Amino acid sequence: MKRIGFSLVLLMSLVALVAPGAAQDDRSITIARSSEPDNLNPMYTTALASVIYNPLWLPGVWTYDEDLNVAPVLVSEIPSVDNGGISEDGLTITLNLRDDLRWSDGAPLTSADFAFTMDMLLEEANVSVVTSPYDSIASLETPDDHTVVVQFMEPHVTWVNDLFPWVLPRHVLQSVFDEAGSLQGAQWNRLPGVGYGPYVVSEWVDGSYILFAANPNWWGGETGLDSILVQFMDDANSTKVAMLQGEVDISNNFNNVDLAELEDAGFALQQKPSKFQSGLFFNLRLDEAGAGSPALQEQAVRLAIALGTDRDAINEGINEGLVQTPASFWGMIPGVVAEDAIGYPYDPAAAMQALEEAGWTDSNGDGTRDKDGSELSLRYVTSTGETNRNVQAVVQQQLAQVGIGVELVNMPSDQLFDLDNGPLTTGDFDLIMFGDGPSYPDPYIPYFLCSEVVSPDNPYGWNASGFCDEELDALFIASQSAIDTAERTSIFQRITSIFQAQVYWIGISEDPASYLVSPRVAGFRLGGASPFWNASEWGLAG
Repeated sequence: MKRIGFSLVLLMSLVALVAPGAAQDDRSITIARSSEPDNLNPMYTTALASVIYNPLWLPGVWTYDEDLNVAPVLVSEIPSVDNGGISEDGLTITLNLRDDLRWSDGAPLTSADFAFTMDMLLEEANVSVVTSPYDSIASLETPDDHTVVVQFMEPHVTWVNDLFPWVLPRHVLQSVFDEAGSLQGAQWNRLPGVGYGPYVVSEWVDGSYILFAANPNWWGGETGLDSILVQFMDDANSTKVAMLQGEVDISNNFNNVDLAELEDAGFALQQKPSKFQSGLFFNLRLDEAGAGSPALQEQAVRLAIALGTDRDAINEGINEGLVQTPASFWGMIPGVVAEDAIGYPYDPAAAMQALEEAGWTDSNGDGTRDKDGSELSLRYVTSTGETNRNVQAVVQQQLAQVGIGVELVNMPSDQLFDLDNGPLTTGDFDLIMFGDGPSYPDPYIPYFLCSEVVSPDNPYGWNASGFCDEELDALFIASQSAIDTAERTSIFQRITSIFQAQVYWIGISEDPASYLVSPRVAGFRLGGASPFWNASEWGLAG
């Protein structure tokens, strides 16, 4: 097991943290999560397992609270036309920063850090996975240490969701960039010892835990905890045992069948709608290095997979009826889904008919359909989580009934979302299942843009599905500058209708944010947009 940044000073406290029952003796809590980050620099990761911890150590300029109200964090107020923070033409956004912001090493956090962040994200040598919305900014000015003036090329209505959700430390990373010409190899990416949130990353032991310690220079007031230990536990049964033994205080990694037992033990369920919906993404890439099964290029095959999968039965059985089947990738956002985007009813007969009409028959009698000498067999990849594995097994059985063969592949989340060697980059999948959604509560998402298609020339693109739909492209781009609400709603209704017709995604289950919280913990208020949004307010009860 590789140790990263181990500090002897922390040895005794760490032993206390991981020892059973020790959480009762200090101002520390333990969070159990199934997935481990791939790295912690958000310019180099798309994985929820990484960015979910940003509110602890690298929060955005503002946040959504538990009721999806926008609350200031690094700014003194949320920009608006009334307070002068947004120009009348919608092109200019002014950020008035708090004057007491500091990094955890005591250095002031100023407008220069914002300018540096934008420069680093747009620097080609850095190969950042994040360029939007900064590539749409005409200018960024810093008239003083506490003011950032951003002028967009055209109105950018998604600024609340995507403008500076985190900031990089210029005083730490500028010298790294000057020396290496890139931030890709920066130690800070893996163990960022300097942040500006209520906690700092203190230690990371691969495969085991990340330890967050209270920020000694936290400008937001005293934290209610000395440390937060995040343990990686991908087995829900082991997590349950740890919770019942008092070794875990907060977790979203539990089986629904165990919910009553854990609530009887004193854990309180907090649940909120979220952007996440587990679903099947197709590999529709055309480049030879990463293309999926040629069969998936046929809409009839994608439709047959959708019609041949009884997702309602999956949610009634595996998910205990506690979650719903998504009708659309945008189903959690009211008003933006077209009336004809209603999902796909389970209809195996219609699935087989679609395959027959497209020329897929079982000519050799082996139970799997074939066409022109090619078997209709697909590689289905997802994480090692127990629920995901159970869903896989059911989907495999159901698709076998309509003549589609499915090979099951599982891997830990840090491998699943590895930007260099993971399947989303290499294309080593035909179907892949994970949870995601639009920029909730805003419906925009860059995943499906033609410019984001993953390829050998664009390995860090967002569009791992790999399709380029020019009509969708135009609609997504238009949605970003549509100030009129009715116009923007109409655009997304058209987008959702196209998605339905082309079968670009198949929803398996809605994934509300669901956490069980120990009675030891005070102040935890779950947010659907960011579950750890108010980490600075957490403490111990009584």
